[in-house]
Amino acid sequence: MSKTGGQAFERKREEIRQHVLERDRRKCQWPGCTGGRRVEVLFIAYTDSNVRKVKRFDNGILVCKKHRELVFLDELLFAPFLADLIRLVEFEQDIARIEKYVRKIARQKLNM
Repeated sequence: MSKTGGQAFERKREEIRQHVLERDRRKCQWPGCTGGRRVEVLFIAYTDSNVRKVKRFDNGILVCKKHRELVFLDELLFAPFLADLIRLVEFEQDIARIEKYVRKIARQKLNM
């Protein structure tokens, strides 16, 4: 990889990392995890043993150290689970945005 190509990759990786930190509100996204002040972005490179190309921001999720180590014990097993978990997190955020929008419209109609 050329120096310029490496820099572009690192910029994209940092862009994804920042998006994931904001999206996941800097908390571990493992179901039921209440700990995790020390979280980090876990990048997912594949699901169902197939290599994925990073086209969207759905290539990372925040996990605490405990859950990161669990994932690394068996990456092939957990990659599909984490990909589904990312979709769930994004779906919940979409629902929250839709609810906020509907409330705004309802308030506007009441004020007419």
